[in-house]
Amino acid sequence: MSAPPTLVLKDDDERTTVDRSWPGARPSPMLDDSARHEQARRWWSRLRTWWKPLLAGACTVALCLILLGIGNQQRRVNRLLRRIEAMQNDHHEAASSRTATGQGLIGDRPAELPGLRARVADGGAVEREELELEAATLLIGNDYRGALELYRTLAIRFPEEPVFSDLVSILHRRLGCEPQGHAPGSRCD
Repeated sequence: MSAPPTLVLKDDDERTTVDRSWPGARPSPMLDDSARHEQARRWWSRLRTWWKPLLAGACTVALCLILLGIGNQQRRVNRLLRRIEAMQNDHHEAASSRTATGQGLIGDRPAELPGLRARVADGGAVEREELELEAATLLIGNDYRGALELYRTLAIRFPEEPVFSDLVSILHRRLGCEPQGHAPGSRCD
């Protein structure tokens, strides 16, 4: 019983030979020209019958991807708008609490900011960052005269920075001042 089972075939039965070598070791069957033409013809006939469903599927996938992208972008915009609104609410609450505690406001700026201008005018030691922040705040708050004063100070203190002198020129034009040699008592002094 230890021997493998054997199959007895009659001589009139057909025999099948099995090649037990690896598939990569066997030579690939060569296609002749007629077989290649037949294969190409079958491929084109499949393409002719399936091109419309393939095109419709590709368009559907593209449309879904576009809609997903638009939805994602809209979600991000809504999230940013909510954050901006929350920041504005926080700003308004902080401003109302400052006015309630006696810290008056000048426009949207705290009352202590003119003290910075007074320190600059007296020649006091003021950091560059403070000056730049205050000048940018004034510029954003449309206080062009105050911003001009601080940018002039920055241009004098830091002549190697051409940005400050450029901003002074821009603010001169914005206020309608004469160029550098403007008359004393004009709107820009």
